[in-house]
Amino acid sequence: MNMIRCLPLLLGVLLLPATAQVTTRDLGGHYGPQQGVPVPVPVPVPVPDALNRNPQLSEPITTSGNSCACQVAETSGSACMIFLRTNAAEWIARNAPQTPLRSSASGRYYDASFALAASACAARKVAPGSVKVHWLDRRNAILEWK
Repeated sequence: MNMIRCLPLLLGVLLLPATAQVTTRDLGGHYGPQQGVPVPVPVPVPVPDALNRNPQLSEPITTSGNSCACQVAETSGSACMIFLRTNAAEWIARNAPQTPLRSSASGRYYDASFALAASACAARKVAPGSVKVHWLDRRNAILEWK
């Protein structure tokens, strides 16, 4: 009598490994002839992000004394917004008057290339090849020059 009661339990334990696989039916698929065929479960694979939208946490940026913060314009990923209230904007007005002046909701600014922005921060002409850009995120960077 005890053996008859244990039989369903024993059968359940034996069938458990056979039912532990994922099938097309489990994934909401069709109910055709392949319904009992195991389907590999998708595993997320890291994909390199060319636009650096989700950068990995990195070490703190250390720069020499020759550096300044820079807000990057939304429209172009290679220009700094130098606002009129800074000394750098005054340097641009004196030394690079052809740089276009722009307006936005937050005020008037120069949309300057990284090399020009570094020159304005340094208050002297900086060679474009010596400018290094440390990206903090998509909108902010630190310019460093030699």
